[in-house]
Amino acid sequence: MMGIGFQEMLVIIILALVLIGPKKLPEVAKAIGRALAEFRRAVDEVKGTIDEEMFKEEKEYLKGEYKELKDTKEYLTGEYEGLKDTVETGLEEKSEEKLKENSENREKKE
Repeated sequence: MMGIGFQEMLVIIILALVLIGPKKLPEVAKAIGRALAEFRRAVDEVKGTIDEEMFKEEKEYLKGEYKELKDTKEYLTGEYEGLKDTVETGLEEKSEEKLKENSENREKKE
């Protein structure tokens, strides 16, 4: 417990009995116990507050990242649609050229 061995604990108890006395020792032990419990609660509260703030910061950061990804997706979708239209238009023009060539070749053969 807290890096204190049995021998150290025994020395502390004996010193407390000698310095405080057997009559006041229970009162002092209760006061120390209450103080430690209150200290623990305060530390837990501070940890909770820190965790909350870190969560809020992380949440805001992730919202920003999400927005950036969403914007990138929209940009890439627009680029894709533009390329798709360009390719389709090019294919249509090539098809029309091929049809025209084929019909010209047929006319020459006849």
